[in-house]
Amino acid sequence: MSEKIVVDRQHVAEGIQNEIRYICKTFGSRETGSQGEADAADYMRQKLEKYADDVKTENFKAYPKAYMGWVPLSATFMILAYVAYFFCAMLSIVFVIASLLPYLIQYIFNLRVMDVLYKEKTSQNVTAVRRSSDETQKRIFFVAHIDAAHEMTVKHYLGGAMFTALRVLNFAGALYVVALSVAKWALFGGIGAGIASGGLLYAGLAGAIFLFPWISTYFLVSPKRVIDGANDGLSGVLTAYNVIRFLKKQDVTLKNTEVGVILTGGGAAGVQGAKAWAEAHKGEYGDETVFVSLNLLR
Repeated sequence: MSEKIVVDRQHVAEGIQNEIRYICKTFGSRETGSQGEADAADYMRQKLEKYADDVKTENFKAYPKAYMGWVPLSATFMILAYVAYFFCAMLSIVFVIASLLPYLIQYIFNLRVMDVLYKEKTSQNVTAVRRSSDETQKRIFFVAHIDAAHEMTVKHYLGGAMFTALRVLNFAGALYVVALSVAKWALFGGIGAGIASGGLLYAGLAGAIFLFPWISTYFLVSPKRVIDGANDGLSGVLTAYNVIRFLKKQDVTLKNTEVGVILTGGGAAGVQGAKAWAEAHKGEYGDETVFVSLNLLR
């Protein structure tokens, strides 16, 4: 049995913290496609070259603003749906559907159909591999994103509980408007056109309580402020790097198993770098390849 290797975890953690401070202070904002992101990626590439056998950088097209582009669209359509209810039930339901589609397509399913509406940037993925001692039969990649996320403004100022409550109220408000519109449609017939009156008017006015959560959606994410802290990607980046560094310093080479690091760009913009990497390397690796996500380490 080989000798057990003892690791000073406190020393490693302090080293990671120091590197994070250096990257944040030296390269500044790491928004997807920014110079800061590119400089930080190049810095990590140079560090990995000391300990990995193969290191390469691959550029890809990124659309950093597109991922959250649904926010103003969904908020606007939902407010229009509420206003339209008082005049035309069918139009109100159409606006509700229009408010949900960008959210589902761009954010939930991440189909990126809105990319063409936003400015194209160049981001990059850094891949480093420490080869196996014999013929490679298995691989394990440690993956983290090197870019930083935009500030979640509502969550930052109102807290996580209020953030969650407002999101729930957003959907509750949409269901409320749909229910009112269906009731009005059934009463008025046709397309539900006509000014709401009586009970339908009062029920509609009561729905004004949902205006606050709908309006708060505009401030869900700051379009300008990027949070260059550790937990949203650098903790994972430096942990992945230290895996490769540790193996080299201890002169450990695994039999038949490659160990790799993938540092992606655009992780906070809809995992664009991870998707670009997967597309670029489609078919290169078999079932014996494992990817370990190191996102949001705290």
